Amino acid sequence: AEGQANSPQAQHFEILSTISVKGHDGAVGCVRFSSDGRRLAAGGADGILRVWEFSDAFLQNSPSSSHAYTKQARQHMKFQHMNAVEEVFGDQGSAVDSCYSLIGTEFCRVPVGAVEWDQMSDDLLLCGTHNSKIRLWSAKQRRVLRTTVISRDPVGRISALACSPKRPVFVAAVHSGVDSSTEEGIGDGTLVAVSLQTGKHIQVFAMAGGGGPRTQHGGGASQVSSAVFNHNGNMLLTGASDGVVRIFELSSNRPIMAFAANYK
Repeated sequence: AEGQANSPQAQHFEILSTISVKGHDGAVGCVRFSSDGRRLAAGGADGILRVWEFSDAFLQNSPSSSHAYTKQARQHMKFQHMNAVEEVFGDQGSAVDSCYSLIGTEFCRVPVGAVEWDQMSDDLLLCGTHNSKIRLWSAKQRRVLRTTVISRDPVGRISALACSPKRPVFVAAVHSGVDSSTEEGIGDGTLVAVSLQTGKHIQVFAMAGGGGPRTQHGGGASQVSSAVFNHNGNMLLTGASDGVVRIFELSSNRPIMAFAANYK
């Protein structure tokens, strides 16, 4: 393992600087950068959504390249970044305070399960909570514009959100309120496509079937734990509690491909 870590093929992260943003009293369950990297959203078990914005000076002096660098080049980049930050903000203590600001706080009263930025605007933020509701928050207006109810279950947990990169549509996964800590208590899940403009449901995706361990033993609809659109927004990739990865076309509510993964 040690030899592999030192091999040329091994890729390492070089820590240029560390910033701690505080504002939650409990566990933070979901975080998202906006696509331009300017804003950061975090939702917690304390039922609070917080949004921070980074300063122009800090963003301009942050490395943007993803190329692999030699150790010497990475070290040079680290010192270059630290010097740039000190020139703009002064000493390290004031730099931490000056590089970001809290621009939004929403008290949701129930745990936040998922957050996601609209990729086309970088202004709209979706916040899904453990009462089957999704808030649409505007960074420009700094307020909630609309609340959408995804399920009639009053304790349904929004577990995943994904915005299309090309059209005003997002998908939301909600788990039933049944305790899923035991096999007997696994509840069903729902995956819904919703209009970002109106908040109306467009379609519900079929999650049953696909060959996973739950479907083989007669389980119901599985619970989606993650969802992501492809580059043009025509297809949706999901991972679920039944051990099945599914690919959907947005024009159909049934998967065009499904395969079992990560189970024996």
